[in-house]
Amino acid sequence: MQGFIAMHTLDGPTLNPDQFQSPFDEAINDLVEKGHVLHTSLQDYMRPRWKHRPLEILIIDNPELYAYAMDCADRDRICVFRGTFERLYGTILGLLSTPTFLPMIGDVRLEVAPQDLPAGGFRPIPLLRNSSNADRQSPFFFPNDQQRMILAEILIGLALAFLVYHEMGHILGGHLEFPLTNAALSTISEFAQPVNEPDTYALRHVLECDAAAFSCHVTSLVHNNNKMAESLCGFVNAPGSGPKDLGVTGRPL
Repeated sequence: MQGFIAMHTLDGPTLNPDQFQSPFDEAINDLVEKGHVLHTSLQDYMRPRWKHRPLEILIIDNPELYAYAMDCADRDRICVFRGTFERLYGTILGLLSTPTFLPMIGDVRLEVAPQDLPAGGFRPIPLLRNSSNADRQSPFFFPNDQQRMILAEILIGLALAFLVYHEMGHILGGHLEFPLTNAALSTISEFAQPVNEPDTYALRHVLECDAAAFSCHVTSLVHNNNKMAESLCGFVNAPGSGPKDLGVTGRPL
């Protein structure tokens, strides 16, 4: 697919949306496209170092829960592992299939409380077209109520957008230029093992908060189309609010 790079990384080969089952292929394509659109829209405001550096957003065929930003020689790169998508889908769809979670939304009488959940919570949902039969035989949970299913899809989309924008915040905030343990900090990863050194921990905490603030800011500006805005309005059901309050009227990203 145009715009996606087939390559091998140290963490595994890259994937393109065509390798994912429908409708996950469209969701992943839209996510990467939104990331590139945001990056392009901010280039006029970037410092010279970043103005002409391309950004790669790669989906890595790796089942781990992991994502990171890195500074390559001539470009910046955001990598998100397949396992991050699969665990996010499994967890949010599983939560919305549980009648005790947000019981005021939809008809929870259609939902059945999950039984025999593994110790780690809801199972990741295999998203690839070539997922093994063993993966497909695992117990997965999907909301039966259509309204709860729509809400799950919205929450997944927002969570994934936040993740990509968070990684972009590390890049644009200059975090990869900070020294760490006497070496260049060329990679900042999420879900990593905790650090033990107090000074390192404090620095990482500041960098994570800064990237999260950037992601909160740009995510709040993402345009919600009319259909999504109407759905969100129905879910929120706040007195005096309407779809226009949930569909940003500024320039869509």
